[in-house]
Amino acid sequence: MDERIARLAAVESDTGRGRVTDTLIYLVKEARDQVGVVGIVGSVVLLYVGSYFLLTAVFGAASSVIGGTVGFLAGLAALAYTSWVGFTAYEESTDREQARIIRSRPSIDTIEESFDLLTSPDPEAREHAAECVQGVTALGPQKVVSILGASAEDVVSYLIPRLDSEQEAVRANIASAIAFFARDYPAAVVPHRETLLSRVTADDISPEVRGELAMTVGYLSLTRGSETETLETVGFELADHSNSRVRIGACYMLAGAQTDRARERIRHIAENDPDTEVRNHAEELY
Repeated sequence: MDERIARLAAVESDTGRGRVTDTLIYLVKEARDQVGVVGIVGSVVLLYVGSYFLLTAVFGAASSVIGGTVGFLAGLAALAYTSWVGFTAYEESTDREQARIIRSRPSIDTIEESFDLLTSPDPEAREHAAECVQGVTALGPQKVVSILGASAEDVVSYLIPRLDSEQEAVRANIASAIAFFARDYPAAVVPHRETLLSRVTADDISPEVRGELAMTVGYLSLTRGSETETLETVGFELADHSNSRVRIGACYMLAGAQTDRARERIRHIAENDPDTEVRNHAEELY
């Protein structure tokens, strides 16, 4: 596996730092957003003062054990903690700024940075990065593969876990990117077919994500090795969905099923679906 893809590990909201520390880091980042680096400095100073008095009280309770070094120990601990919080907040806010810049000018030249920022601890940075990944992949997955210097299989294997992101915007954009890979590199996505097929009918996904997953499974249904009965069942289930992209995906699933019943359903969609794009896809597949 390509080194770049292999070393990227997903970081979601559970950072292991604790809710209080995560909240403090968030507030410091917000301060930088409002007034720049001065905001980080000012908020860290305030955090140091608060931490110092809190730790002085804590260490004071144990003064009989640690002797007269309460102030020194409290100051040292407060300095260490606030320095770490400030440094972490600075790094994450830098990710956020970089992601905002990339989002404002998404291009193939920014795809490496976008992939890196998908694993930023900062939620906003991840959302911007996912949008850029989707936008660039829409221009052609082969360009993404070329720039990253990784195989399509490795890129897809990296993107699949992002479908579990806690952020709806990340899930939707990554699902769309995977759909483009299923269209142009179906062999790279086929190993994940069962996972995707189970997700497309899940109750806890949005119409947007379901639509992209339906398209992905639909593209894959045209490859060899698809389970006809399952595709037909899911295709019929999704053919009347309110989301037009889900219905398009259903058409591809039904086409992959290659049964008379499925073809008749596609014909019905081609003649009766209220959305022109859905009818056009159905007509091509019938």
